[in-house]
Amino acid sequence: MRRRSAGSSITLTGRGGIVVIFGAGLLAVFLGRMLDIGVLPGAGFVAGCVLAAVATRKGDLLALVVTPPMIFLGITVTGEFAAAIGEPSVLRSAFVGIATTFAAQAPWLFLGTALVVVVTLPRGLPDNLRTLRALRASQPRPVEGETDDDPVRWDN
Repeated sequence: MRRRSAGSSITLTGRGGIVVIFGAGLLAVFLGRMLDIGVLPGAGFVAGCVLAAVATRKGDLLALVVTPPMIFLGITVTGEFAAAIGEPSVLRSAFVGIATTFAAQAPWLFLGTALVVVVTLPRGLPDNLRTLRALRASQPRPVEGETDDDPVRWDN
């Protein structure tokens, strides 16, 4: 986390934004189970997505935009394995829980992912994409007819 010099808002790195989404989602999963509020895990994930999209620095927005589905998977797997502890068959309980959670929480996953994209578009996501394209265009291309299957040189 970095503190901006002008103002009191906090700017997160891309990794910090990912941690915010994961932390908010996982906390919401555990609170939702303890309080028996089924909507809380999805709402917590979406809130974490929006908070991270607003607070992440502009140069790291591309990294943040592509991660919500992977973070959701991590939250779901962690939460379901934690819930399965103490069951007669931990693996079976966890896998059934993961499948049912994905089926029940898919709208929250799509909403969180869409909101990250919508919030980051005006904040500079297109600039990140242009920079990535420019970097890719500046990479040397292989000469026609030349193949370099093994980029590691052992004959030195």
